[in-house]
Amino acid sequence: MAAQPLLKAGLRRSIGTGNNTMVWSDNWLPDAKPRPATPCGPSFNPNLRVSDLIDPTSHAWNLTRLQSIIAKEDVLLIMSLRIPRTQRLDSYCWAPTKSRAYTVQPGYVLAMELDSAHAPRLSPSLVLPA
Repeated sequence: MAAQPLLKAGLRRSIGTGNNTMVWSDNWLPDAKPRPATPCGPSFNPNLRVSDLIDPTSHAWNLTRLQSIIAKEDVLLIMSLRIPRTQRLDSYCWAPTKSRAYTVQPGYVLAMELDSAHAPRLSPSLVLPA
């Protein structure tokens, strides 16, 4: 499917309960390019879910837990995410737009960025004279 790399580059997990989002492998952080969290140490649970970082009583981020296992710069990104008070499933959103809905222009811009990143580059020494 030709659109798959574009979707993977632009989609970000939108956190609901956090039960369906993996901390270390799913793109859920609201960074310039959606990405997983970065661990702050060499040892981590590869099956950790975002729900494990949410206090079940207060429905707020468990700051102590975040700071103990996630890189400091990622903790700030996580804290910027609002956790819904209602029990809704994790979903996807389109990261390149403020509305989080896909629109053609940001999709096209991202497609061109991906295309230029994969285009072969010629160095001047490789160009043959005409």
